[in-house]
Formats: sequence, C-alpha cells, structure tokens
Amino acid sequence: MSLTSLICWWLFILGLDGFLEIHSSLDTNLVPVFIPATISRLRKIFLYCISTYNTSVSGDQLTFDNLLINEEEVSESLLTETLIEFIRIGDESGRIVPQESFEDLTNRQKVVVTLLAQHALEGLDMAAEQWLTPTEIAERSGIKKNSVYPAVRKLEEKDVTESDNGSYRIPSHSLETAKQTLDLGDDE
Repeated sequence: MSLTSLICWWLFILGLDGFLEIHSSLDTNLVPVFIPATISRLRKIFLYCISTYNTSVSGDQLTFDNLLINEEEVSESLLTETLIEFIRIGDESGRIVPQESFEDLTNRQKVVVTLLAQHALEGLDMAAEQWLTPTEIAERSGIKKNSVYPAVRKLEEKDVTESDNGSYRIPSHSLETAKQTLDLGDDE
C-alpha cells in the first residue's frame, strides 16, 4: 500500500469519525442539519484522494484526464452549500422548509433559492424536472406572483436563469452565478 493510499484512508477515517461524533452527540432532531455538510466533507476528502492518486500514478505528469470531474457531484455539493443556510427540504413531502435567514432575502433572492431547491429536488428524484412556472415559484417561495415576474426577468437578463414556454430554471452551468447572487446581496 502506498503512502498516498494510507493518507487517503486516514483522512477518510477522520471524516467518518467526525460524522459519528456529530451524530452521537446531538439531539436527533438536529442531525439532518449536519449530515449534508458531513457528506459533502467526505466527498471532498475522497475527491482529493482520487486526484492525489491519479497524479501519483501518472508520475506527476498532468494529462487531459486531470481536467475531468464528476459534474453531478460538483453540482450537488455546490447546491447543498448554497441552500443549507436558507432552506431544508421535507424528506417525504419535498416541500421547502424555510429557515430564518430565508425571510431576510429579497424577492429575487427567494426566487433563486426556490429554483435551486427545485434543481436539488430533481437531483434527489423527488421532482420530475427543474422547471417551475411563476405561479409555482410564488406558491413555493411565499412571495406574491406579481413580484415573481420582474424577478425572473431580471435573473434571466443576468444569465442566472433560463426560460422555456413560461417556465424557469437555473441550469447547472449557472449554479455559481446563482450562489453569487445570494452571497453578494441584491440591488432589487
């Protein structure tokens, strides 16, 4: 077993140990809040180990293969990191459960969170597609339908959303831009 393999196993065990510590020391009602972050941490450790292994196997010579990533995992991690502050998703109902910080968002930011949540639901196989109509956005976000239209138009102008037949979504290639919309605030 190579030194790299040993380090990877050690990092994995540390990550798993951290998960078990969190899981056993918390009230069971709070555990779901930490599980996505822990899973994300374990994935990052695993991806680091794989990239380290690939580099060591190729003799530190970079190839085009070093450019390849698993887009689904990157999207899942980015979505989780972005949404965890603002919402949770009902594990049986698939409904958005707003957190306190969601209420502090502008209408445009609430639209972004709602569309990102739909993206996550589709990834969790809890929704058939990522697309939502303005009416669906209003129902899920709690903002007035009349406020949704200007928000989605402005987001489309900024290349955060895309539209098709009156429905909107945030495509995978715009996830980082959507996250920045939430991080940097909004000029609504």
